[in-house]
Amino acid sequence: MKKYFGVFITLLSAMLLCVLPAKAGSAYSPEAAVDFARNHCTFNHTEYQNNCPNGWICAEFAANCVKAGGIDITPSNLKVVRTLFNTLGNYSTRYEIEISQKATKNGDRYLLASGSNAGKISVGDVIITYCQKHDIYLHAIFVSSIDANGYVHAYAHNGNNFDRISTASRSCKGINYAKEDYSDIRAYSMHFGSSSPAPAPSDSDTYFAAASGTNGGLAINDKAAASPKYSTELATIPEGAVCKVYPGNKSGNWIWVEYNGVSGYAYSKYLTTVTCTQTNGVETNHPHRRYTAYSNGYVEYYDSSIEAYEYTTIFPTCTEEGYDIKKCPL
Repeated sequence: MKKYFGVFITLLSAMLLCVLPAKAGSAYSPEAAVDFARNHCTFNHTEYQNNCPNGWICAEFAANCVKAGGIDITPSNLKVVRTLFNTLGNYSTRYEIEISQKATKNGDRYLLASGSNAGKISVGDVIITYCQKHDIYLHAIFVSSIDANGYVHAYAHNGNNFDRISTASRSCKGINYAKEDYSDIRAYSMHFGSSSPAPAPSDSDTYFAAASGTNGGLAINDKAAASPKYSTELATIPEGAVCKVYPGNKSGNWIWVEYNGVSGYAYSKYLTTVTCTQTNGVETNHPHRRYTAYSNGYVEYYDSSIEAYEYTTIFPTCTEEGYDIKKCPL
């Protein structure tokens, strides 16, 4: 009897390993997920039903978007929000996020990707609301964009939610879909991106490049994707300015760069390799300053008196500004 019981336990363990979801093995594409959402959600319910003849509910719609982005799940098995919440937890980082105090005229509060939620919400994520008073998972939405003010825009299963500014749903089945007080509502982000910047390779792999052919400057983004639709812009490299490039950290046409203390992804098409022609140079009229010059004429100044960098291609001399060299603040 003990022998057969042991065989049964072994077989049961093997079966469980087969059915438990595994971590995603391939890269998640928020762009592909957003494109799917856009093509399967329209401005009115009639057109939406034409695009989605299966009449997906919120959880299944969000699951289909995520699957289109590369997560290996079966949306038809994820029609219940609670099930979606538990399943996506195996493929994402789950954060409880703060619901903003900012609200619409009817009291529905907005979802923001700023403040305490910074790094916890990205394009391609799924946000789920939960009523702890009635132990009911209420609604799932798919994050489609984040605007300059930090407001989360999302698609949902009905035509009224077409890439619109989103609020935290609080309509609860436990009270016949009336709106529950926000003190009993919790919101969670199923976050598929990294909340911290990707590590840069060693300095031995780097080279210098100038922003070239841009319309005034080249964006540095937190993700290897265009901003503001799919990523957040962290800084701008002015046209002609030089940055450090890390070729070991590349994703498609996007490459990791560092400029003026800010690191992130820049579009490689607008980067032209340059060489360093002078290091630790000394300005005759600015003895307290050092500079580095590059082959495209760009000069990077270092002011040893205040320990700060000044990035410019033109810098007036002390005598031209009327300063005594010893008192020059530049």
